[in-house]
Amino acid sequence: MPKIVDKEERRREICLVAINLFSQKGYDKVSIKEIAEASGIGKGTIYEYFESKKDILIKSTKQFCIEMMDNMFLKNMDFSKPIDAIETFAKETTKMFKVDNNDFFLAYLELLVVNLRNGSVDEVLDDLKYIFLQFRNLLQNAMEEGKAKGIIPSHIDTKKLALALFAYLDGLMLHSWVYHTLGEDDDFEKANEVFMDVFLNGLKK
Repeated sequence: MPKIVDKEERRREICLVAINLFSQKGYDKVSIKEIAEASGIGKGTIYEYFESKKDILIKSTKQFCIEMMDNMFLKNMDFSKPIDAIETFAKETTKMFKVDNNDFFLAYLELLVVNLRNGSVDEVLDDLKYIFLQFRNLLQNAMEEGKAKGIIPSHIDTKKLALALFAYLDGLMLHSWVYHTLGEDDDFEKANEVFMDVFLNGLKK
């Protein structure tokens, strides 16, 4: 009998191989053939899963984003305790772009650069918006739960507040990655703890 292939799982495997190659060599220096060989499949088979190399970059970045959400955020966030959930999100975020997640950050930058270099501003905005929304929605859901429990004031616009908080965390991640890559030892996790202590105290009734 012919072997039954789980196409979604195979697509995921190719994505994880590709994001590693993109981060190590850069988007322009990685070929479809190289991705196929590293994935243990033929070059032609790649096109059963992706339209182009750029499509692989986009889907790889999204896939890694989804897996980080599952492994680092959803697994650790207790939405029955909204304030704790928001604090956990902030703590996990400061860990994201350390050395063990270097592949994702570099592919994330590649996604931005490749789209802008090709003048595809609308595409890059759509791609980044998808990634941003996944994380922002987690924060907003925790804040909405806090409002439902009477912990967070009902007048607060959770969508805007979640957007602002994630924008802060996104900037912090960039600074943390840059300093870490340069071998600097600034304690961004401690800096974030100080900020979040002030933020969460102000958020409560």
